[in-house]
Amino acid sequence: MAIPSSTRASRTLLVVCSCILAILVVAVLSLARAVLIPVALAVMLTFILAPFTTRLQRVGLGRVPAVLIVTAVAFLVVGGFGAIVVQQAGSLAAELPGYRDNIRQKLAVLRGEQGGLLADAETATEELYDAIFGPRERGESPQKPLAVQIKPSGPAQFEAIVGPVLSFLAHAALVTFLVIFMLVKREDLRNRVIRLLGHGHVTETTHALDDASQRISRFLLMQVAINAAFGLSIGLGLFAIGVPHAFLWGLLAGGLRFLPYVGTPVAAFLMLLFSVAVFPGWTQPALVLLLFTVLEVLAANVVEPVLFGHSTGLSPVALLVAAVFWAWLWGPIGLLLATPLTVCLVVLGRYVSGLQFFDVLLGDEPVLDPHLRFYQRLLARDPEEALDLMEETLRDKPPEQVYDDLLVPALALANRDREQDALPPEDSCVLFRELRQLVEDVPAQRCSAKETDRRTSDNRKARPVVLGCPAEDDADELVLEMLRQLMEPCQVRLEVVSSDSLAGEMLARVGEENPAVVCIATLPPNGLSNVRYLCKRLRAQFPELKIVVSRPGAVEVPDKTRQRLLAAGADVVTASLLETRAQLLPLIQVATPSRQPPTKQTPQTAGQH
Repeated sequence: MAIPSSTRASRTLLVVCSCILAILVVAVLSLARAVLIPVALAVMLTFILAPFTTRLQRVGLGRVPAVLIVTAVAFLVVGGFGAIVVQQAGSLAAELPGYRDNIRQKLAVLRGEQGGLLADAETATEELYDAIFGPRERGESPQKPLAVQIKPSGPAQFEAIVGPVLSFLAHAALVTFLVIFMLVKREDLRNRVIRLLGHGHVTETTHALDDASQRISRFLLMQVAINAAFGLSIGLGLFAIGVPHAFLWGLLAGGLRFLPYVGTPVAAFLMLLFSVAVFPGWTQPALVLLLFTVLEVLAANVVEPVLFGHSTGLSPVALLVAAVFWAWLWGPIGLLLATPLTVCLVVLGRYVSGLQFFDVLLGDEPVLDPHLRFYQRLLARDPEEALDLMEETLRDKPPEQVYDDLLVPALALANRDREQDALPPEDSCVLFRELRQLVEDVPAQRCSAKETDRRTSDNRKARPVVLGCPAEDDADELVLEMLRQLMEPCQVRLEVVSSDSLAGEMLARVGEENPAVVCIATLPPNGLSNVRYLCKRLRAQFPELKIVVSRPGAVEVPDKTRQRLLAAGADVVTASLLETRAQLLPLIQVATPSRQPPTKQTPQTAGQH
């Protein structure tokens, strides 16, 4: 089917406009980082602190006092930890030169065993120490000439030292005031967002934003709690091992864990390197590595799935791309904010119609229904993955539901594409052949006692016969093959007539088989004219015959269609294979006692029974 030129032009214009808009957004995010980074930090802290202010208000405290108390406590805690980190970091920096000899001895031992690679490592380590702490004090003149350095004057040096400190304090003050303002005016901010995004749907948007804010707050609080517990465990473990400055390393491990993907390996490497430098043997470094590995495995595979509900709601690939994007855009702060910002975008995409593309691009939920994924794999000629999808469905649902939930919808899509010439004939043949093979792999399910009579199940030799007649083509015939597998555990023999048979041949087959019921299968949306014609012929020639029309793949058979089929001679019209089986079994029970033994009869004679 050719796409009109106007449609192609509209799509091209839409793509170009989307690309231009994306470039503008990225440019604004990069140029306005000085303003947006404090705002993003304030939003994240607001989500974390909002539950605590709400609890204080519920006990009778006013809004402003609750906000001021929570904010003051939060920043005092952060500032206290920061002061401790600065003090311990200074002490650690003063002790580092004393660990040089220990490292040189270990590298010398390893160099004697391993060769030149560790010799290069020793040389690099010594050069690194010389670059940081100056050349070794052994009375030796350095091999390289001293570089001439021009030191700035007093005011310039004072500005170089004080400037970054003042900038940091200014950003901290800005974040603090933004957090206080957002906590005090959060209802007003929520109302403004509803006005922008609601579009008249105030109730739905309000519920969506409340749910989204609760989800984001819970995620951020759980992340803070997990990382704090992780850092505390690391600190206690290092203290038990005897690592100096264990408190500092615990804070570092908990803080770096906020950085997705890179934070955990960096923390582990720094701890391992420091333990190698401090201790003369290898036992303590091995214990440090073991401690870090055990705690990280427990946190990532036990604690986080329980608290986060098995996942953060983000696709791993999307989270990695988001981490790279925000780190490139805003540096280390962007890497710290990558996960919270991405979670916010995904949650908003689930509830705000204009932002749904974020949920599709970044979320971890499947964007295609199972039957669409199954059909797409068949189109791609990947039967192995299609089989994996079917086995996954079989693990979640009973085998009898796989037909209506997976196989029949995929078959209906293939039949529709074939009729619209969207599926080439050669691809259609391959797809239907693979689908037929997959149908044969569905395990049998025992029929329940409510659906079949016990005496019918015990009498295996005289099983009632149901004749399946496809309305049009091989797709309808494949539907009847699925129904035959469903009926087999119920001790009912369903004979499927070939789709190449004419109406007269089907009538003759009915006379020969003398079935208890005739089931006519047709996939929507076509086939109704053939079904009505076949029903009329069967009813005229076999007035007592029970006729069931199965139309699986339709969500619901319209009343008008149902009335037309019933007027044509059908006794029952169904919209799924399970419903067809449920309707066939009682009809078989009614028809079986009055039936004569199946003998070859002419169509005229069979119509008299």
